[in-house]
Amino acid sequence: MSSTHLKGRNQSSQNIKLFTLLTICSFLLVFSFPAIAKPDKAPKPKKPEISEVFVETTGTNPVIQIIGNHFDNPDVSLGTQGSLVVTYWDKNLIEVETPLVPDGDYKLTVRQGDKGKDKKDFDLTIGSGGGTEGPQGPAGEDGTGGGGGVTGWEIVTTTQTISNQSLTQFTTPVCPAGKVPMSGGAGPAAPPFTGVRAHLVYSYPNGSNWRVGVENTSGVAKNWKSYTVCATGTP
Repeated sequence: MSSTHLKGRNQSSQNIKLFTLLTICSFLLVFSFPAIAKPDKAPKPKKPEISEVFVETTGTNPVIQIIGNHFDNPDVSLGTQGSLVVTYWDKNLIEVETPLVPDGDYKLTVRQGDKGKDKKDFDLTIGSGGGTEGPQGPAGEDGTGGGGGVTGWEIVTTTQTISNQSLTQFTTPVCPAGKVPMSGGAGPAAPPFTGVRAHLVYSYPNGSNWRVGVENTSGVAKNWKSYTVCATGTP
């Protein structure tokens, strides 16, 4: 075999080895380095949401509380007042101070984000509001008729002597037929009332009359009169 032929074979063998080595190196490079991750996109800001608004007017300047969601460094305006002073905010609450304004309807606006492009409007009524009065509603149904009321007032009395240092129970006169006792009581039968040391112990209805109890501590017997107020009707 000639030397030229041997050289050709050696050269081919070296080329194959070099190709194989380059292939292995490329494979190792590919799997030795993790894929370069693309940077995450910044989350899209959410638009503010308003669920409720409260106005506190007891201080020098009214305070507006705005309750909702997704608040983020907000700017708040009320009608033509321009930007208001935000004294507090978090993602669910904004508090602002506003100058004194007349009662009426206003548009409250919350702006945030790039150049305030994310905004939310809220129709706010301060005080009695400026809305027009609605139409009169339909008439209600007639109520049920009342009772006949109380008629035929009449006072019946009886007089009784109360001994010294005693508790006397009065059973006042019975009301006339068809009438019922509405109230009752007792007191000295006649003047003079000076020196009377007696007091009413109890007073309550008792069927068709009124029952009272009087204790006398005057030192002498006293005449007392009991009363029953009678009327036609139900007490």
